[in-house]
Amino acid sequence: MRTLKEDAREYGAALAASAVFIGGMVWIFGASCPMRILFGIPCPGCGMTRALALLCQGKVWESVQMHPMALFLILGLGFGLAERYGGLWHRRWKGKLLLWFLVGWAVACVLLYLVRMYLLFPHTPPMLYEEKHLFHGLDKLWEQVGNISLK
Repeated sequence: MRTLKEDAREYGAALAASAVFIGGMVWIFGASCPMRILFGIPCPGCGMTRALALLCQGKVWESVQMHPMALFLILGLGFGLAERYGGLWHRRWKGKLLLWFLVGWAVACVLLYLVRMYLLFPHTPPMLYEEKHLFHGLDKLWEQVGNISLK
């Protein structure tokens, strides 16, 4: 059974680099989501951070409205910690239960994303369109390139 200290030693640098990268994206672009930065559209996880923050403040209903899968993320985190450090499951199931939970969670996130894009995009937070994205105006540039005559 692994210890938290072993994991911190093994994965600590990668976690710190990820935090610096995400912090840099927020500082430079004002958002941490690559889809929103590049294309201006929300991703399947849009609103998850805000939903978790609302959950930490005890605002459960607001959290569910922001992103319903945040509650299941907390459940999965507890499940994963119990599996990794608690040794609560038989060796035969180790890793398999968490894997199936995460696969189900990811599929549910994508299905929820499709429903939210249909019902809420582009007028309801967090499913808003960001007009100032990196590829804004690329369609006009593409049209100009297409109108170039090679005669």
